[in-house]
Amino acid sequence: MRTRRASPSDLAAVAAISRAQPRSAGWAPGQFEEELASPRTLFHVLDDGVVRGYAVFKLVAPEAQLVDLAVDPSALRRGLGRTLLEESFVLLRQEGFHRATLEVSR
Repeated sequence: MRTRRASPSDLAAVAAISRAQPRSAGWAPGQFEEELASPRTLFHVLDDGVVRGYAVFKLVAPEAQLVDLAVDPSALRRGLGRTLLEESFVLLRQEGFHRATLEVSR
């Protein structure tokens, strides 16, 4: 299991996880495409040959804002969300971001 940057080939799996996960931001597939293309976004997936989760960070120097994170409901309670978040923080540090915040909704 590893966390890596998302690619266009990941978007169908990401959209499926988003639809299946009631706590996700509920974005339409086109919104994920826009975020993937944006230079102000860091978009990661947790992958073991199958995408199991994703995290989307808006980059607003000097911080990264977590705007969506979801794990496939069939893979819950295995620590994948924690792994995704911890590994995303490592990747963010490599990109020069040393502070992360969480954007929340009601």
